[in-house]
Amino acid sequence: MPNPATSPPATPPEAGVTEYWDTSSDEFECAGIEFVQHHVQPKGLVLPFYTNAPRLTFVVQGSGILGTVIPGCAETYESESGSSSSSRSREGEQGDRHQKLRRIRRGDVIALPEGITTFVYNDGNAPLTYVSMLDIGNDNNQLDFKFRETQNPLKGSKACVERQGTDERGIIVLAEKLRMVLPDDYESQAPRRGRPYNGLEETFCSHKIKKNLDHPTSADLYNPRTGRISNLNSLSLPILNYLQLSAQRGILYTNAVVAPQWTTNAHSALYVTKGSARIQVVGFGGRSVFDGEVKEGQLLVVPQNFVVVKKARENGSEWISFKTNENAVHAQLAGRLSAIRAMPNEVLMNAFGISRDEAKSLKFGREESSLFSPSQRYA
Repeated sequence: MPNPATSPPATPPEAGVTEYWDTSSDEFECAGIEFVQHHVQPKGLVLPFYTNAPRLTFVVQGSGILGTVIPGCAETYESESGSSSSSRSREGEQGDRHQKLRRIRRGDVIALPEGITTFVYNDGNAPLTYVSMLDIGNDNNQLDFKFRETQNPLKGSKACVERQGTDERGIIVLAEKLRMVLPDDYESQAPRRGRPYNGLEETFCSHKIKKNLDHPTSADLYNPRTGRISNLNSLSLPILNYLQLSAQRGILYTNAVVAPQWTTNAHSALYVTKGSARIQVVGFGGRSVFDGEVKEGQLLVVPQNFVVVKKARENGSEWISFKTNENAVHAQLAGRLSAIRAMPNEVLMNAFGISRDEAKSLKFGREESSLFSPSQRYA
């Protein structure tokens, strides 16, 4: 298991930095993934690009505007361009038309299929940071197992106007005069009971592509003494069924523990967004492959069926884990919902060479389900 750290950034663009992880290790090749992080300064614009593989993005801090260009879909937004609306109506001019813009903010998970052109603009006063996992081993990638990012593809066509200087400015440029107007954020409104649903909302052009996992109400597992975990899969965000990806957001309090568990049908890319945690990973045959501290800004790849246990440090720990299956399944080794809890005493006695009392203690020593309080041992 490699040291979970990023490779040095390239020459900084004029309005931000992009970091690419060194994916030459066996773990990255086994999982078939790549990992990228963008730091966008205020008024910074990440130039339009598309990739050869589906990706999941998590907003670590800040907020901004995400633009998407989906092939074959119509322009649904119109905004003023140049002259005032009254002058434009007199002269018969039209405003700027484009596809949908979305507000993104801290805690958002964004699902983006391959081939969709995207751009990001930081219209706030604070830095915007987001990370992305690209599933290059996905069935939708027909190329080799390499991440390919295509930016400004029209520059190579002589029929289009070539904009001089773009390459020299890098992939994140300063756009101080850029102004994009969004309508009221539909997704951020308070939920209403009985909202009609007729299936038309899930056409490809109007797919919902993001969901926020930072709000406490999104938690699937919650323990007031330890923290919470939120899962995002194709049941809660249907576009993930097409991407074959899912995500898990975890927030642990001081010294709290996540029960030893493994993902039965997916590889995992675990990125620490805040604080730090001691993480142990055990592979086949009970061999320890990683045992160390993973800090904010570091990444750890956990292969399918490898057991992992996390314990937050004194400053707590928050992370996002991307999974290479649209409905990742987790199995536990300890706790009320564990595999050991479901086995007969006699099986445990013979398997581990222990007494009946020891088998009972092993089975019933933990009444907590998945999140363990710091007052008890976890190993």
